[in-house]
Amino acid sequence: MSVELVDREIAIILDSNPTTGAIERTSDGSGFSVQFEEPLLIPKNAINPVLDVEESAVWYSTPNIFDSGAKQNNAFSITNLSGPLTYDLFIPGGLYSVIEIQNAMNAVISPIVGSDIIELSLNDATGRIVLYINTAGYELSFNVPFTLGTILGFLPQTYSALIFYNGQLVPEINAVNFYLIQCDLVQDGIRFNNRYNGVIETILIDVAPRELIISRPFNPPTIPIDELAGNPRSKIRVKLLTDKLEAAETDGEYFYVRLSLRWKEPIIIK
Repeated sequence: MSVELVDREIAIILDSNPTTGAIERTSDGSGFSVQFEEPLLIPKNAINPVLDVEESAVWYSTPNIFDSGAKQNNAFSITNLSGPLTYDLFIPGGLYSVIEIQNAMNAVISPIVGSDIIELSLNDATGRIVLYINTAGYELSFNVPFTLGTILGFLPQTYSALIFYNGQLVPEINAVNFYLIQCDLVQDGIRFNNRYNGVIETILIDVAPRELIISRPFNPPTIPIDELAGNPRSKIRVKLLTDKLEAAETDGEYFYVRLSLRWKEPIIIK
């Protein structure tokens, strides 16, 4: 008799869409669970069991402006100095570029003023946003609760018309630099700086807002899963995180990840 090592593999697609079996989906869409009809089992005698992420797909839809909740940041005010009359205004939540913020601000200002008076542009040399109010007799203030000023890089103060203002701070338009997939199939996962967080993949953003990121790592990290050998799992939890290790709001979109669990199994040959 002899012992031969045979390659074994389990491939799994984990999809956050409830119609395909996802359960316990969080209200922001970032987390979900999958309950298996038959437990996932890697035999106790498995040698070198590992997990690879072969593919994932995530919509780049995480908002940078929020219109409710703890992260709300969509407010500003406009004052007509001839009144004076001050109007507290709000733009809808969403994933915005600088020009889209300008357009959204003018969309709520125009019914009051009668024209588009806000001009925003990016100074490529300084990385700051430039603000200009093109109509005399009006002031804009970011000194309000839930201020829009922070994401644009402006302090909470009043800005007068016909003056070019450079933002005092670095704008926070790029709220997400990359995504992370977290899964409780692994005990540690990939080291993220000085600690482990159960992270199994990094997803780089290489598309425009509201487009689908498809990640197929050329050389995916191989993650040990020795703790699964001989310990059946009937449920898996998956979470989409931002680079800040915060839950990544999906704005109603779904995401998926395809995993490969591999090991060598000793087989007795007679």
